[in-house]
Amino acid sequence: MNTAAHPVPPAPPTGQLRLLVLVVALFALPFSVAGGLFYGGWQPERTANRGFLVVPPVALPLAELQPVVDPQGRWLLVLAGGRDCAADCLRHVDELRRVQVSLYKEMNRVRRLVLVDNEPSAELTALARQQLDLLIARKPASWARIDAIHVLDPQGRLVLDYTVEAPPRDIRSDLERLLKAGRNG
Repeated sequence: MNTAAHPVPPAPPTGQLRLLVLVVALFALPFSVAGGLFYGGWQPERTANRGFLVVPPVALPLAELQPVVDPQGRWLLVLAGGRDCAADCLRHVDELRRVQVSLYKEMNRVRRLVLVDNEPSAELTALARQQLDLLIARKPASWARIDAIHVLDPQGRLVLDYTVEAPPRDIRSDLERLLKAGRNG
């Protein structure tokens, strides 16, 4: 019996195989947890934005406005002023102006739009003459659901909604984040 002619292969070390399986499992675990959360439909309880995020963004036809509004590649802060934009509405227009100015270097990337149901008040018209970035338009019937304060992206899509009483610092915070992320407008 010649055992030297037929050597018996050594058995694979079980410790090394176990270590390999452990390393692969360690790398696969985060992907499997993330996949389970994604396909399970989990959503975080709290988000960073302070307004109501419109998912997916709703395209609003700017051509329906009278006069037609051209955002010129800028973000629009839209205030639905109601009937003729009374004192409360003028206060909100002033707050939105302060939000816009507080953006400093980025303020030229944002325009303000006030939607009125009928003809704008004399005060609002005078304000628009003083502030060239303030646009006034009549709200068409198809925009009936548009009330309060909204943010439209440069393509005219509704991105964020706010109540009329939303703190201006919340609007500014969200706008800063949008302007930083969206360099195209």
